[in-house]
Amino acid sequence: MKIKEFIKNNYQLLTIKLLIVILFVASLYIGISRIYDRWYFDWIMGSKELIKNEHFISSIKSYFRPVLLVLVPTIAVFINNKIGWTIITSFFYFIISTVGFLAIDYIFTEKLKIFQPLIFILILTIPLIIINKEKIRNGTYGISKTNMIIMNIGSSIIGMGMTIFTAYLSQ
Repeated sequence: MKIKEFIKNNYQLLTIKLLIVILFVASLYIGISRIYDRWYFDWIMGSKELIKNEHFISSIKSYFRPVLLVLVPTIAVFINNKIGWTIITSFFYFIISTVGFLAIDYIFTEKLKIFQPLIFILILTIPLIIINKEKIRNGTYGISKTNMIIMNIGSSIIGMGMTIFTAYLSQ
């Protein structure tokens, strides 16, 4: 009965944590699948020294970059203190700022309608609203209401900094 009560009382937080774990597993699967496809293509083309092939090595790095980005919040799923909360919220701020920057780029270059990215950003704010609820923020992570604003500002700065860093790496 304890497990049922725990799930009933914490289903919103468990949903967010499950979403992060699913993102990690999906990005890991996609990375491994792309590396296998790349290896198989190079093997068919007759490349005998794949490890020394500079293009192959750089493609491996680019395929696993999303895995590394989702690994940190996946680890934070198991940390139920202020550090775990900060990492999880930073991850969602990172996703929101990345989508925002990409949307701005596409709006001006591809004439994308502004409603599509705006709806996506609004959907991405739902986990932030849930994780900032009193029951989750104070009960699970031990963050008082007075510290919430400061920690949200810090998490948004970390998330936007990660967006700028990944944009710098992709150039």
